[in-house]
Order: sequence, then C-alpha cells, then structure tokens
Amino acid sequence: MLFRDGNLLYNQEGALPAHTIEQILTSAEELNMDEVRAEIEMLEKDNSK
Repeated sequence: MLFRDGNLLYNQEGALPAHTIEQILTSAEELNMDEVRAEIEMLEKDNSK
C-alpha cells in the first residue's frame, strides 16, 4: 500500500519488480495533492446525493 497525505494511492497485493516500485513512487511524488483532494471532495459530494 502507498499513502500520501493520508490518501491511499496504491493498493495491490504481490511482489513487484524494483523498476515498477520506482515508477509508482515517482508518480506519487509528482501528484498535485491539492488536485487530488479537490477530486476526492467532488466525488464524495456526488456520492452523497
């Protein structure tokens, strides 16, 4: 599992090759967490209707 700022970003069982782990970590580092939080908030509002 991979969390960033309390948000689950990756959850998959099993072993991964080192290069895949590096790609996942790089992608997580490059995320704009303000955009992620805004998208989560929007989805939560849509689901509460």
